[in-house]
Amino acid sequence: MTGCGRAVLRKSLEQGLLGDLAAWNGQREIGAIAGSASIGLGRLFAEIAKPNDGTVAVSEALLPDATDNVVLPVAHFGMLLSHRVAEEIGFFLRHGRFKHAAARVANPDHPSADWGRLS
Repeated sequence: MTGCGRAVLRKSLEQGLLGDLAAWNGQREIGAIAGSASIGLGRLFAEIAKPNDGTVAVSEALLPDATDNVVLPVAHFGMLLSHRVAEEIGFFLRHGRFKHAAARVANPDHPSADWGRLS
């Protein structure tokens, strides 16, 4: 990470952005949404592994202990404006899993059947 990146993200780095948080205890459902449209200013602050959303690498966003994970073709800032992201969040809040998981159950050959692949 560049010096500029550390200066901008200082408080976030100190509060767990680097992954030094306690393990998830699983008392509530937790879901993670990652973006795969590599558009953003994040590359000015750090080298970001691909695939990424322009700010966060998919490998950093997906949580191994999460109830569910989903990768969508959106940029980091674009998540705030994305109808698809809103739809996935609403589905997760109602059902405890993302919508792609319902498609996976109905059709194991659906592209979202493996959340490690981009969907």
